[in-house]
Amino acid sequence: MAIIEVNNSKSEQAFLDCVKPIYAKHPNYIRPLDQDIQSVFNPDRNKWLNGGEAKRWIYLNEKGETIGRIAAFYHDDMPLRADYPVGGMGFYECQNDFKASAALFDCCKEWLASKGKYAMDGPINFGQRDRWWGLLVEGQDRPPVYGMFYHPKYYKAHFEAYGFQTFFQQYTYGRDLVPPYHPDMVELAKVYTEDPKFKIEKARKSQLDKYAEDFRTIYNAAWGGSHEHFKTISQRKAAAIIKSISPVLDEDIMLFYYYDNQPISFFITIPDINRMIHDFDGKLGWWQKLKFAWRLKTNGSRQILGMVYGVVPEFQGKGIEGVVMVTAKDRCLATKRYDFIEMNWVGDFNPKMISKVMVAGSHKLKTHWTMRYIWKEGIKFERHPII
Repeated sequence: MAIIEVNNSKSEQAFLDCVKPIYAKHPNYIRPLDQDIQSVFNPDRNKWLNGGEAKRWIYLNEKGETIGRIAAFYHDDMPLRADYPVGGMGFYECQNDFKASAALFDCCKEWLASKGKYAMDGPINFGQRDRWWGLLVEGQDRPPVYGMFYHPKYYKAHFEAYGFQTFFQQYTYGRDLVPPYHPDMVELAKVYTEDPKFKIEKARKSQLDKYAEDFRTIYNAAWGGSHEHFKTISQRKAAAIIKSISPVLDEDIMLFYYYDNQPISFFITIPDINRMIHDFDGKLGWWQKLKFAWRLKTNGSRQILGMVYGVVPEFQGKGIEGVVMVTAKDRCLATKRYDFIEMNWVGDFNPKMISKVMVAGSHKLKTHWTMRYIWKEGIKFERHPII
């Protein structure tokens, strides 16, 4: 056996391709695009590599076959909560071999310890929490949404055997768009929609600068500075977020809400791209791009990915969250192109958001775990606090 650092094109390709035998018998697995994984470790694409650092390794068995991979990384601004220095590990894949698994975890531990870290969280992203975050422990009966990993059930045993503990659980909810919401929510929605000061706009591609600024205004008011993981975003960052969505943006399902001409809420949704790249095997060459463009045009995905929604403080607790859910569902259903929505995950440390999602008639589809392993003596493990 051998553990090799990923430091050239050959080892990088092995890092990407080691998933093939692992998921050969998993029909719901969808391989992420290679370019999406590579971008995480590209200094030109990932800002966290400016001031931070990442390492990757692959594990070769006695036959020279790549049977596992892993990455470790750190940056002072990463969204990790602790009173002590914590690094991250992620992009873990491994055949069901506990020796190989432990060796890969050891690589992360030893390297992060050499950088002054006392613990590591994983499997997580070297970036924000909206992608590649958490270990899938329930929900292997459904394909992953774009930007999230699918994991075999035995991975849980790998992490627990090494000593990882569950820092928090992540729940993914979804619902069929056809069934109506509770009558009380529908009636409240009418109160708003019949108010001449209330307005709903779909995000027009010709005015993305406007909607980027409205997104920034709402986001900063709703979350910016309210919690350690929610920092205010700049005009440039907001524009970059909206621009990143624009290639797959469906104007009819990305909605902004206004009252008295002031932005008060948004519901950012896109077609679930994974349903259109399921047979690409991670590649995005000219042929895959043609297929993707055709599927996007001809509605190759019946499922919507609900990325994020927000409400400014002045309208929180006044039922506007339900109004957004009702009107967004109706708008999406009216297109006759979509019939199901799967939301981004919600942490068990956020019971208020879970309650809102449940009231909307959504049901739990998947459970991921974000886990923590502490090697520094004298530090007591504590779960993520409720917010």
